[in-house]
Amino acid sequence: MSRPRPSGRSYGRLTRHERNAIERMLDRNRSAREIAAELGRSPSTVTREVAAHRYVTAPRSRYGEPAPEDLSGACPRLAAWPRCCNGCSHRRGYGCSRRPRVFYSARRAQEAADAELSSSRSGIDETEEGAAAKLAAIRGGLARGLSPQQIAATTPGLSASTVYRWVDAGYDCIP
Repeated sequence: MSRPRPSGRSYGRLTRHERNAIERMLDRNRSAREIAAELGRSPSTVTREVAAHRYVTAPRSRYGEPAPEDLSGACPRLAAWPRCCNGCSHRRGYGCSRRPRVFYSARRAQEAADAELSSSRSGIDETEEGAAAKLAAIRGGLARGLSPQQIAATTPGLSASTVYRWVDAGYDCIP
């Protein structure tokens, strides 16, 4: 029951729905190929997703940490696909004394993807020389006691909101 990929989409990011489907199918011991066929994605996309978003649930002191790369000594299930405890007969660790316990969580994976997407948009969208000139203007204006509006009015291409944002972000503006 393969779901066709929506037209116009070429190698887009996984959606929340797809991540939830991956978690559900991992809980049912489905293979990476079966999951990929169901989602209309490449098996390598599924395996990379699961490997990148596995989290430790036990021991409690490491709860929520990303899973270490090599877990082959902990449990045979962690040495090969799916490399997590989802779908294990000792689900959620009942009767399992092995540590660490590692699970794929769609919710955590989506949170990490959203954070990565947001952080990739942060920073200064400016050439190095342009940013240096604007930072120098902000530094000089603040040193003279000017308001962000006054600094923006005397510097072409600089708005008062940019001055506030750059100072709040700590872009070395404060003299």
